[in-house]
Amino acid sequence: MKILKILILLGFILLPAACGKNNTKGNNNTNVEENGHEVETDGGGLLQPPQNTEPGTGEVEFEEIEDITPLLWRVWSPPVEGEAGNFIYIFGSMPFGGIEVFFFPDYVMDAFNSSNILAVEVDIVDFEMDFDAILEHTFLLMYVDDTFIYDYIDEELYEHALSVLDELGVDADYLNIYRPLMWAMTLESIAAERAFLGREFSVDNFFIFSALGSKPILQAMNEFNRLDIMLNLSYPLHSARLYNALNVERQTLYLRRLYEAWMRGNIDVIRETVYLLEEGSIADERLAAEYAAVLSRMRDEILAQSVRQYIENGMGVFYVMHLTNLLGTGGVLDLLESEGFIVERVMPE
Repeated sequence: MKILKILILLGFILLPAACGKNNTKGNNNTNVEENGHEVETDGGGLLQPPQNTEPGTGEVEFEEIEDITPLLWRVWSPPVEGEAGNFIYIFGSMPFGGIEVFFFPDYVMDAFNSSNILAVEVDIVDFEMDFDAILEHTFLLMYVDDTFIYDYIDEELYEHALSVLDELGVDADYLNIYRPLMWAMTLESIAAERAFLGREFSVDNFFIFSALGSKPILQAMNEFNRLDIMLNLSYPLHSARLYNALNVERQTLYLRRLYEAWMRGNIDVIRETVYLLEEGSIADERLAAEYAAVLSRMRDEILAQSVRQYIENGMGVFYVMHLTNLLGTGGVLDLLESEGFIVERVMPE
């Protein structure tokens, strides 16, 4: 059994590399419309049409942004007799990134260096160093009762997924033992790679490694808490999310658009793109509402609650939190402002 676990884990680790094979197929449409929300692809701080760096190579180049100005806020406790009390910093992050994460401007690094504690949603570095935890996490994404994904999702969706994955060069037979969430995660990784983004360049990783040995690192939840929230979505919602993830070209554009808006600190574009990546991507209004409710509850009961605790205790925290949870539906910043907390954006000098 131990050997079987190791083989499964190795397959899980190697899957991203296998999924990357031949993943330049497909068209590169840059104009998208989803549920009445049009995605522009030029001007206004949005995604620029990719240009071939060498004709015939299939390599594309997105607009370079020399001076990044990512979003940083001070969040103060509600004023008492007109005076604000404690505050923490909250920095907007992304699970994928580029080399820009190694070149943060001074106003970001000054805030980090002046803080006593680093807080993250999940300490992914600690998780990825725990072999047993990765094994357990992998098994939770699998069917272990001799059933397969095609026993649970619509046949038409399954056939469509097989066709897309074959076009991408992914071995779908290997994925049959995994739940729809794993299929969606695999497709998301492919879309991120096409958008020239990678998990190894995530903002969280940069600050976690920067804090090791110098600052305590707190997490609002662990990877199993987060996985449990997603696995408990209804199967119709899992199917809807998988169907959305199968449009890799659209997902690639949205991820790149979100990343470029993150580099510019463009809140309006971020809010719109987060909506399109989350409940706005689901055509069924009932399922979209279910998804928004789950995300809102997590953002209030776990993430916003951790912010309230850090501020109340005057802990001097630099909190790295994903943009989707900060600025999405029921986002943490809107919740805190509605409760009287003062949310102040920190701007470059």
